[in-house]
Amino acid sequence: MTERTSPSLTVSSVLLGDGFRTRVATSARKEVIPLHVRYPRKIWQAMPASLRREIAENLSYAGTHFIPLMMKVSELRYRFPCPSLESYWFQNTLKDLPACELADGVLPESYLKAFFNLTPSFAPSRQETSFIPQLPGKRMQNPSTRPHRVAIPFTFGKESMLTFGLAKTFGLSPVLMYVEEPSHPFERAWKRRELLRLGRQHEVDTVFVSNTLGSLRYGKALGLKEETEIGWGSQTTQLALLSLPLVFSHGVSSILIGNEGANNEAVQYGGVRAALSFDQSAVWTPQQSAMTRALTGGYCSVFSSLEPIEEMATFYMLHRYYPELGKLQFSCSAQRPLVCGSQWCHECYKCDRMFIFARCCDVDPFAIGFKRDLLAEPNHFEHYFGTKFASGSGAELDFSFLTLERKGLLGVYKKVFMQCKKKLQPWAKMLPSFTTLQEERNLAPFIRPQLLRFFKKGLKEFEEALTANDGR
Repeated sequence: MTERTSPSLTVSSVLLGDGFRTRVATSARKEVIPLHVRYPRKIWQAMPASLRREIAENLSYAGTHFIPLMMKVSELRYRFPCPSLESYWFQNTLKDLPACELADGVLPESYLKAFFNLTPSFAPSRQETSFIPQLPGKRMQNPSTRPHRVAIPFTFGKESMLTFGLAKTFGLSPVLMYVEEPSHPFERAWKRRELLRLGRQHEVDTVFVSNTLGSLRYGKALGLKEETEIGWGSQTTQLALLSLPLVFSHGVSSILIGNEGANNEAVQYGGVRAALSFDQSAVWTPQQSAMTRALTGGYCSVFSSLEPIEEMATFYMLHRYYPELGKLQFSCSAQRPLVCGSQWCHECYKCDRMFIFARCCDVDPFAIGFKRDLLAEPNHFEHYFGTKFASGSGAELDFSFLTLERKGLLGVYKKVFMQCKKKLQPWAKMLPSFTTLQEERNLAPFIRPQLLRFFKKGLKEFEEALTANDGR
């Protein structure tokens, strides 16, 4: 009788002249899955060789260590030493898994137990001096000193768009880095084109990073038939590390992440705290900064640019103060074809969410690319009225629909919303939560006073916009 063996997974990482290649193979598959991260060659080569390898191995690990949960693999082998930041990646994923369990509809703690019990094996450690690079000619900066160059992981979403506008307003010199997201297949052509155009128009440096390693999210590269949220929880942390080549090629000393107040929301699932966007929360941003500082000898830190305001306020301020940038907002999940050359598929929950934000904030949705009135069409907002799970603040959607009701803009959703309204707090009681500054811990210190003044002014005008023409 032949003894059956459990499937195993093997991961390797190879440096390239312009990035690195990660190879993934399982005992259950004959072929090896080649994946890569690639930069413009000059940017990648500007880093010390030891740091190139360290970033490649950390990102190869970060992009693969969750695969056993998706494929029911019992053994995970890495053909490189344990990455220096392994404990950070472990905590990042562990704290994200309760939300994945909720989203995927599996039993509480099922992912947590499987992940906790997984023990990957690594190649022997290298006998060499520290990989932390020396930075000749670059003085260590005091955190209170305004840095000249900042990196913005640039998605064209409202957060990175507003962060870009604020950086320009307050005299910083931003570098916009767009990292391809292969799980959103309909975004690349539009974003690459507009990134180049935006760079020329505003005379700022832009960088495109080719990234097929991200195709492991949703299990697409693995041939999985059922999608899962496993693997998404460290995306922002990975973007922080992906920004590090810019330290050496562009003199970047800070990375600005557009975290908002809503990123700190959590719910209970099976008695466990499920953080809805853990790697964008206020408690994790300092850890991301610790990671980047460790890899750059203390030179480069991660800060938040939007922490004390909520999501709809970000939307309002982008379109109120930077309308030309707002026209390019791309917040669609881009898993379906975009409509009529716009940046919206008109079908995903993100399109639904941004459309009602526009109506609440008196922003013309058709001026920012929408081609159809989603509030006049049935079968939208299933993540709110139906059973589909979606990330994002549920409280903010409650407030959005209450605002639409006050403005008489509920469209075909008036009847179904009136049934939900009975469970909600009064609009006036919710209003202060979205129009006052929230607690902040990680605002970029070199522009913190300017940001707080800007936000106070913006929130006052935001409240006026919410109460204007509300039909009362």
